[in-house]
Order: sequence, then C-alpha cells, then structure tokens
Amino acid sequence: KWVFFDPSWLTSEGDDLFYTAKIDDVTIPRENNWITIENGKFVINQFGSNNPTLTCYRETNYDFNMLASVENHPFALRIAPGNTQDQVPGTYNNNPLLGINSGKIMFTPNDSTPNTIYYQCTFHPSMSGLIYIKTYE
Repeated sequence: KWVFFDPSWLTSEGDDLFYTAKIDDVTIPRENNWITIENGKFVINQFGSNNPTLTCYRETNYDFNMLASVENHPFALRIAPGNTQDQVPGTYNNNPLLGINSGKIMFTPNDSTPNTIYYQCTFHPSMSGLIYIKTYE
C-alpha cells in the first residue's frame, strides 16, 4: 500500500529508510524500539524523557522490544490506564492483564484502534505514558 506522508516523518540509518513514530518530538524508527527502565520509568530508545508520549500512525507497523531491565516491569499496551480486559486493536503478543517482560509487542494501528491508547507497567501504574494514534493525511 502506498502512503503519502510528510518527509519529516522519515529518518535514515545507513542506507535504510524507516517510517517513524514521534517521541516527545524526537523521531524514532518504527522497528527496534528498545524498552528499558531508568529511575522507575520506561525509557524508549534512550530518546526524550522518561515515560515519553508517543505518536504512531495507522497502517504502519511498529515493534517494541523488551530489554532485560524490563524483567520486573511487565510492559502492556492498554485501551485505558488500568484496563486489563480489552485488547488494543492491531497488537500482537500484547497482554493487557499481565504485560510482557521479554520478546516484543508488534503493533499496527488500524481503523479500530482508538485515537489515544496507553502503555503501562502491570505492577506499577505510575509507569505509564500516552500513545496518540493518527491517520496519514
């Protein structure tokens, strides 16, 4: 599927070109988004602030890889903070009840994905952040 988008959404790494998500106005690749813990907060790719706000785009594939430091802080994508029942549409290997602390969550936001979702540690509710879902225009 061809998508028309603003070139500012792209970043290059070597000869590879990636669709991107925005983290606190810092551009990250759609793949290899490493999740780690620092001072009791989620850090994604060492960019931006702790527990950063993300923006992802519909019909774009993203993956969130858990590093060893996430072991005691299971990471989950959720419809709302504390919502352990409803699966986020477009996710694979996401467990809103238990979270995951190894492997990766794959996420392709679609038309059923709400405009705002959340990531959250399933043990520590304050370890959380917003993910805004947008549509390419």
